[in-house]
Amino acid sequence: MTPAEARGTLLAGSHVAPLTRALLAYWSCMRGKVLELGVGWWSTPLLHGLCEWGSEELVSVDDDPEWVKALGDIYRRPWHHFISNPDIRDLTYQHWGLAFVDSSPGDKRVDMILALKHRVEVFVAHDVEADIPPSAGAYGWSRLDGAFKYEYVFKDVRPWTAIWSDSLDVRGLFR
Repeated sequence: MTPAEARGTLLAGSHVAPLTRALLAYWSCMRGKVLELGVGWWSTPLLHGLCEWGSEELVSVDDDPEWVKALGDIYRRPWHHFISNPDIRDLTYQHWGLAFVDSSPGDKRVDMILALKHRVEVFVAHDVEADIPPSAGAYGWSRLDGAFKYEYVFKDVRPWTAIWSDSLDVRGLFR
């Protein structure tokens, strides 16, 4: 899907509530840079606004240069960086407060999370029901079963969004 085709799709925004809540809960007790793995018309403006308000650095990365250009032309600032085609190993040299994972192709998401597990305090991942029929995904989310001390899956709206952390108890974010 191109950036123009994706703009305005309603279901793509099902991660807004859990992403916002996770970031605000994290900031209530800790501070840290934010990593966006997969830019989009919902997550990039949301994270941009929250990080501007919270005075935190935001790094948005995507494998598709067209997406990076489309969103970077609008949102790039001295504190908001855009990177195209990153080597995930380069991202493991830094500590991240929160990482939002909504990259394409989806089957790379679990590997990214595992590669960054000890460098990120809180993960928020979109489309976590993609492996459950009738969905046609093969993301391999089950590989993360038991990988984190705390887990919460926001199922109020599809696609589902998961929040994982070893340091922040995310289980009570939505009561």
